[in-house]
Amino acid sequence: LDAISLQNEPRFSLYYRSAVYDGAAMRDLIKVVGARFDREGIETRIVLPEDVANNAGRIRRFSAPTLDDPEARKYVAALAVHGYGADGRQPAARSAVVWEGIRDIAADYDLPLWVTETSGYAIDWAGAMHQALAIDIALRHGNASMWLYFRLGELPNSRQDALTLGGDTRTRRFDVARQYFREIRPGAVRVEAQTSASELYPLVFLGPTREGEGAQLVLTVVNAHSEPHAMRLEGAGLPERWRAFRSSEQERGEVLDDALTVGPIVFPPSSVTTLTGAVGAH
Repeated sequence: LDAISLQNEPRFSLYYRSAVYDGAAMRDLIKVVGARFDREGIETRIVLPEDVANNAGRIRRFSAPTLDDPEARKYVAALAVHGYGADGRQPAARSAVVWEGIRDIAADYDLPLWVTETSGYAIDWAGAMHQALAIDIALRHGNASMWLYFRLGELPNSRQDALTLGGDTRTRRFDVARQYFREIRPGAVRVEAQTSASELYPLVFLGPTREGEGAQLVLTVVNAHSEPHAMRLEGAGLPERWRAFRSSEQERGEVLDDALTVGPIVFPPSSVTTLTGAVGAH
């Protein structure tokens, strides 16, 4: 077990068993738990603040007492936030400024940024596209190295706020998550990618393949347009061919024919496409 959270969303007073902490109290708790881990030989570390990601200033104020204290800081593995608005229930607004502010906090303390909980997206394709844009902004502007949904699965008669229902029924949220989870492997590094097209959102990662042999580029493209959009890929060392799969209102991770790097690639309206291609050691 690499890391744990000592208190979920510590600012909220809720109807179930919970607790409310301020930054100083969390610092003191981390010191107590961290020292106990040391005595027990437990190498698991701790994440904080696990607060909602709608206000970078509040995230900094809560985290600073721990991260400015050398004794407490040594037990911290990551800055962890939840992709919600101020109420802790609705998805966070897509604010580049907020995510960049949270990114800067993690960078100031040389910590990775993890998005350890998000939910609230509708079960239809429109909701899934909102989720895709939320993943994109957290990775692009927050430089997050982890993005998790609230639940992987739940029973069909529950509130239906998971990626799968009943263990084998994939929601449209699952389709979108797979566009990222399947090929962007641990150890991948994001590479800068730009486009002049509005509502077309490319992300590029360089990292290991799923098989663990060699390296690959992974390109995810969200087309939030209501019309198809063609894009020509340009850059040094691009693969000669890409493997691709796509989800849209009509498609669910459909595997596509190989796409040539030299020609424009058409991205359908309201779609998420993932392309992968092998690259050399460089």
